[in-house]
Amino acid sequence: MVINRGLTIGNKSLKEHFEAVNHKEGIELVERFVDKRKDIDEVFIKDLYKIILKNIDDASAGVYRTSNVRILGALHIPPNPLKIPALMNRFLDWYYANRYVLPVPELAAYVQYTSFYRWKW
Repeated sequence: MVINRGLTIGNKSLKEHFEAVNHKEGIELVERFVDKRKDIDEVFIKDLYKIILKNIDDASAGVYRTSNVRILGALHIPPNPLKIPALMNRFLDWYYANRYVLPVPELAAYVQYTSFYRWKW
């Protein structure tokens, strides 16, 4: 109902409403990106992040975080924020080196896996 009719749903927060709307807009951005056969780059990643956080956390939307964070209940420790630009460049270098080497499903799985485990975002 949020996406198809623009209606809010009872007992859901405004944040949850924006999460649904923003994810729809993010999916549409990805679909346009794919249709144009563009290459993934840092600008695209930040633009997608900006859409996802729109009206939720506008100060953080589309920019790398500047402070240390912890994930409650997780063993993973996100990297120091000063390392994020270099890690993103490393990730993109890896992606470009492997995008025609690996089958698309395998590449997608590695991108998801490395986002959390290999590159230690």
